[in-house]
Amino acid sequence: MALVPFNIIPIDANIARASWRVSGTDTESWVYQNGAEVARKIVDSGTDRSIELPINIGAVAHVEVHAVAPGDDPQSTVPEPNTRPALYWHQSHGSAVDGYKVSLNGTRSSFVDHDGTQDTYNMACPQDLKEGWNTVKITAVDIYGNEGTHDTWPHKCLTPMPAPVSVSIVGNAGTFTFAITA
Repeated sequence: MALVPFNIIPIDANIARASWRVSGTDTESWVYQNGAEVARKIVDSGTDRSIELPINIGAVAHVEVHAVAPGDDPQSTVPEPNTRPALYWHQSHGSAVDGYKVSLNGTRSSFVDHDGTQDTYNMACPQDLKEGWNTVKITAVDIYGNEGTHDTWPHKCLTPMPAPVSVSIVGNAGTFTFAITA
C-alpha cells in the first residue's frame, strides 16, 4: 500500500514528527526505527497518520512505515548487522605451536588449539562486536606459553544501509519528501 507523501519534520534537537497518508481508513500502520518496533496498528478515522520519533539532529536513523491490511503482521526490513564476522588465518609454522589466542578489542576472548593438520583456521567471531571500529588480534602461542608475532585487523561493524533513498524539498524549510529507489 502506498504512503504518499511521507515527511519527517524536526520538532526540536531530539524529536521529529513522521507523517504519511495511507490509502484507506482501515489501513494499519506499523512503524520501525533502526529495526526496532516503535508503534503497531496505528489506525485513525482518516487517512493521515503521524508519530513523534526520537531522532537527534545530526544523527542518522532508519525509519520504516508499513501500511498493511488489518490482521497483517509486517516485519522490519532492516537486516541485522554482522556482529560476528568469520575469522580466517593461516597456521603458524613451528613444532612447538600450541594454539592461537583470539583477542577482541584488547581482551582475550578464546583459544583455538593447533592440531598441526590444518593450513588455514576459521571460526565465527567468539562474541558480538560493538557498533563502530573493533580490533581483532590472532596470536600464536607455543607450548611454553610464549606468544609469537600477531596479526591484527580492524573491523568496522555497522548497521547495513537500506535501499537508496532520494530526498526532495517540498516547499517548507525542514520538510522533505522521501522515496525509496530499488
